[in-house]
Amino acid sequence: MRNSRHTFKNFYTMKKLLFLSLGLLVAVTALQAQEDIKKDLALAKRSLASFTLDQANNKDKLGEAKEAIDRVMATDAGKATGAAWQLKGDIYNEIASQVVQIRQLNIGKLEDLPKVDNPAVEAVEAYQKAIEMAVKSFEKKDALKGLGLVQGNLSNLGIYKYEEQDYSSAYKDFKYTIDAHEILKANGEKST
Repeated sequence: MRNSRHTFKNFYTMKKLLFLSLGLLVAVTALQAQEDIKKDLALAKRSLASFTLDQANNKDKLGEAKEAIDRVMATDAGKATGAAWQLKGDIYNEIASQVVQIRQLNIGKLEDLPKVDNPAVEAVEAYQKAIEMAVKSFEKKDALKGLGLVQGNLSNLGIYKYEEQDYSSAYKDFKYTIDAHEILKANGEKST
């Protein structure tokens, strides 16, 4: 009987050690995921800033920024961060701006830009989410500013799609232009 009690005690101790080890593994994995998100957010910010400073020589930085923010947004923790949504809006709006510049000025190639089906719409949706998640007044103001900037891109891209007879996509761009207008006006901001 004493031997079976000893075996049960060893089994119980082993079970506690197993659950403790499992808990530590989960905690370490969660911390590593948070570190990865921080690194990708920092990379996205740096890459966007590098592109903005020298667009001619840093074209690859815009793609690098998009890839980094997409990795962040693929996680639940990333989606729970208003700053990540703001940065996504800024990056996707810059891609939309580049599309408009290439189409208007015929300088550069669309193929050199990161591939996004509708960057201006993605930017609006990101800014809307950033507004919803804003805690501090400057966060909301930054998202509203981005929303104001993306309006021109939405309108231009809608015109291009209309000219290409892609009416459903053109309608979507024009609808989002009006949605952005309504959000801006409801928050006392200027709208184009």
